[in-house]
Amino acid sequence: MAKLLIPAKRRRGPRLPLTLATFLVPLLGLFILLNISPVRSPLGENEASLALAARHLGEPGLTHNIMESHLTATSVALTALGRTILGSNEFQLRILGLLAGIAAMSVLLRLGERLYSTRVGILTVILLFATASGRDLLGAQLSIAPFYLLTSCLALRGIRVLAISRMAGVYTGAAIGASFSLVGFSALWLLLFTAIWLRRLRGLTLGNSLQLMSVTIIAASAVSMTSIGILVAHGSPVSEAFAAGIGGMTSHSTPENFAHSLFVFLPLLPVVGLGISSRPAGWQWQGSPRFLGIWLFCSLLELLFGGQWSSFFVALCTSIAIPCIWAIENSSRRNAALTLATSISILMLVFSLAPGQIERRSHESWAAREASRFARRIVPLDVPIRTAPGLQNRIAYYGRRQTLPPEASDWRQSPYILVERASLTGMNQDVPLPRELLLEGVPTRIVAEIGPYVLGKQSGDAPGIETEKSRAAPVLDRHATFWQSP
Repeated sequence: MAKLLIPAKRRRGPRLPLTLATFLVPLLGLFILLNISPVRSPLGENEASLALAARHLGEPGLTHNIMESHLTATSVALTALGRTILGSNEFQLRILGLLAGIAAMSVLLRLGERLYSTRVGILTVILLFATASGRDLLGAQLSIAPFYLLTSCLALRGIRVLAISRMAGVYTGAAIGASFSLVGFSALWLLLFTAIWLRRLRGLTLGNSLQLMSVTIIAASAVSMTSIGILVAHGSPVSEAFAAGIGGMTSHSTPENFAHSLFVFLPLLPVVGLGISSRPAGWQWQGSPRFLGIWLFCSLLELLFGGQWSSFFVALCTSIAIPCIWAIENSSRRNAALTLATSISILMLVFSLAPGQIERRSHESWAAREASRFARRIVPLDVPIRTAPGLQNRIAYYGRRQTLPPEASDWRQSPYILVERASLTGMNQDVPLPRELLLEGVPTRIVAEIGPYVLGKQSGDAPGIETEKSRAAPVLDRHATFWQSP
């Protein structure tokens, strides 16, 4: 303990020396993201909600739309800024997030070097690239996750050097304030982390606490006011923009995506076990195990109470990277060969289960965009479309129209409905659909089938319908009853 509390000697040369890996690894990561990640693919449902909020800034009801979508004014302002400067297609909307992800990679490399070594930071970045959730954090999808990753990594970097730098408290407070503007109260874990680390360094005094809180409040206010200014510049009323900048939280990622990402770590478990068994003798003093433990604890609290998994995911990647480096450096060739064979076997098993899910999600996103564009050409723009909650934002963005849930309105007011084909055929079977069917007791004519989606128009006076025929028609599930027109 006393060894860590000794102030570092004054260093000669630059205060922030940048290694070659700090430049090369992010550039290589950008090349990988542009080639293997779907940065040009259609927007997902959460991405479409953010793009919709940025496109309709000048329209009334901005505050309601932002709060309804669980967005923050800073996230909407960043998206609107990118839309104005770079463009409105999918790739152009994601460029700012990609740049933030590249900067976050550089900070992660510096943080890994400060914790143990540069190799830890490099392996952490590689683990992020190995998972779909990690690539989303680095900017593969339109969200505020890359910006939050950047600000949280800057805060962690500042917390780590609080014992050797007086200005680190200012940098840490500024990064925490920016994180508050991005995600709201989910960033409280960074303040908790800072308090625990200062307590451990015996620096949790009233003066240090007031300095950190004041800088955090000033930074959060500055970023929020800048975001409000961007919203006003894009046509939003001042009152609504100011109200939108006060509250809100970032959109929550589904627990299923987070759980699927953890399966990628299964092949590394043998390597982690080998690294722990062959750890160096002075591992307690060669790195920062306590810092990493506090990071895992505080980020887990954020996951449990705030619903944000990104910080815990990055902490988990760093925790896995450290014993993997130990295994590479200290294990024997025989143990390394056996462990590598076990990891490859597990890896082949995991990859044998993954491609189907990846391919299905990719086809679904393209089909949703094409279905929306087809509806824009066929259905009048002033007629809303009723569709499932998982499609409403994408239909509204690409179809440029209002969307309603299936049960929100009478079919006479919005006769067009877009549903998944599996809900009509049952058990995901590829059953040919008839031209006309009864959907929830209302005669519906199939307009088009696009991938897994079906666009239908409901009408109460469909030709040739008979009560006896409709009652005798085959029932495939509780949602739909088919009937053949004569």
